[in-house]
Amino acid sequence: VSAVVFSFAPPREKSLAQPRAGSFPENEMAKSKNHTAHNQSYKAHKNGIKKPKKHRHTSTKGMDPKFLRNQRYARKHNKQGGESAAEE
Repeated sequence: VSAVVFSFAPPREKSLAQPRAGSFPENEMAKSKNHTAHNQSYKAHKNGIKKPKKHRHTSTKGMDPKFLRNQRYARKHNKQGGESAAEE
């Protein structure tokens, strides 16, 4: 029969080193205000809040090339289709 031996660590001694950079001394209060919207609304309305400009034609950059090619032909022949139908 073997005896089970428990080993306990000795109690830690208090460090005499300086406090860490993140901590604050006991005589100073912690900062409590993290965010405020004070004056932001006034500044926004000073020159007016403007709606984004609406563009007549949206950009086709990055669109499917096959679709764009077909769209180009469709626009080209869009007016011609009406003329040929009027002749008949």
